[in-house]
Amino acid sequence: MKLSARLIIAALVIGSSPVAAWCQTAPADAAHVSGQIDEIIRRRFYDPQRLPAFEAVASTRGANLDWVAAALAALGASHTGRYTPDQIDYYEVMDAYRTAGAGDRAREIFPPDGTITYAGIGLVPRRIEGKIFAAYVYDGSPADKAGVRTGDEILSVDGQPFHEIGSFQTRIGQTVDIAVRRTAEAQPLTIAVPVIAIRPADMLRDAIRDSVRIVERDGKRLGYLRIWTYAVPGVRRLLAELLTTAPLKDADGLVLDMRGRWGGAPADAAEMFIGRSLPMELVGRDGNVVTANMRWQKPMVGLIDAGARSGMEILASGLKKAGIPLVGAQTAGAVLAGRGFVLGDNSLLIVAVMDVRVDGGRLEGSGVVPDIAVAFDRRYADGADPQRERAIGLLAERLRH
Repeated sequence: MKLSARLIIAALVIGSSPVAAWCQTAPADAAHVSGQIDEIIRRRFYDPQRLPAFEAVASTRGANLDWVAAALAALGASHTGRYTPDQIDYYEVMDAYRTAGAGDRAREIFPPDGTITYAGIGLVPRRIEGKIFAAYVYDGSPADKAGVRTGDEILSVDGQPFHEIGSFQTRIGQTVDIAVRRTAEAQPLTIAVPVIAIRPADMLRDAIRDSVRIVERDGKRLGYLRIWTYAVPGVRRLLAELLTTAPLKDADGLVLDMRGRWGGAPADAAEMFIGRSLPMELVGRDGNVVTANMRWQKPMVGLIDAGARSGMEILASGLKKAGIPLVGAQTAGAVLAGRGFVLGDNSLLIVAVMDVRVDGGRLEGSGVVPDIAVAFDRRYADGADPQRERAIGLLAERLRH
């Protein structure tokens, strides 16, 4: 198997199993899918010594798929899990890591042309202690523009319980009323948010672009850029564009936010920020300029937390070793090479198929520790971000000296 430089998922492997429930034929039954999972894990999981833990749970399985999550967790490895169509993660992973070989199957699952979309508002929830919170609000998304904030407790959608896919599935082009609570004791606040058809790769790229801002501090212009993911196509080109054009090119320094949703950064991603090769541009006869090699050569501070995963952790590790200070919380410690398998029920199984060593060591299970630790409890944050504020403050301090 050829290992993808993006590290997270080398490919989506397409089988000949039946198509999804919303297509023309019925999905495979639980027994068939259980058999697929069992075979894939036994044949492809990167560490055979961990298989007994999986087998101990799998041996107790019944007629449904309730055993799968516990059995995969027993392997104790990142890049190993199952995603289903009632999760935003399913669509993002499917779109971010699809390959040309997935085309025929994608057309079956997402008729008529295989375009992976879901109905949503650009918000990713997390359930914490029985309550649902807006853990991520994508920059420039309908939720962001409508005023939904990170940390909002989500109470209902049009008066009904919130479901990250089901609440919006039939509402594209319409507006829904999201009831949220900003603090634990506050009265509910209703926010009208338009529902759109989201193409995950487009949403993530647009969120990177829309994250750009300039903060004025002590007479300096501090740039901010959030890499929501490096996994979708075109991110390297997008970053080069953003860093070489206004407003970031005129900034005195940069806060690079790596608290993303997915990893996917190539092994040499840090070169854009710490590499020694000279910047180079290609200029056509029409005056059009194309950046061939971009290097950020101004002061920088990195921002990390447990959302920084896999290739993004390798990027953070490279920056730290180059002396760029990191602010936030320890990264996920999820640095294995994974492969995706579309199962008979159209769920997506991700399996760690290779170990990864970075500079002779392993980040799996340990992650990258920040130079300055800043806790951030997203619950009822009301849009505040103490990690980002500390990073901006640190950059301002560095520019004063």
